[in-house]
Amino acid sequence: MALSRRQQHVLGFLVWYIATNGYSPTIREVAEHFEFTVSAATAHLNALRRKGSITWLSNAARTIRVIDKRTVHKIQDCGN
Repeated sequence: MALSRRQQHVLGFLVWYIATNGYSPTIREVAEHFEFTVSAATAHLNALRRKGSITWLSNAARTIRVIDKRTVHKIQDCGN
């Protein structure tokens, strides 16, 4: 499935964050980076999971794993 522009940015941020830190961000960190509410960040992550781009356990911290990096555009720009 195609990702929306915002979903591409979130996925790019995840890839950047994991590459930089060696572990995934928390939902709260995703929310803070994009100035989302936690529920909006959760909705974006759920959409990425439904579309097969990530996997994560919603009841555990730092469990986000990127499955499909092909849809990420300009990864280096997503962390800024």
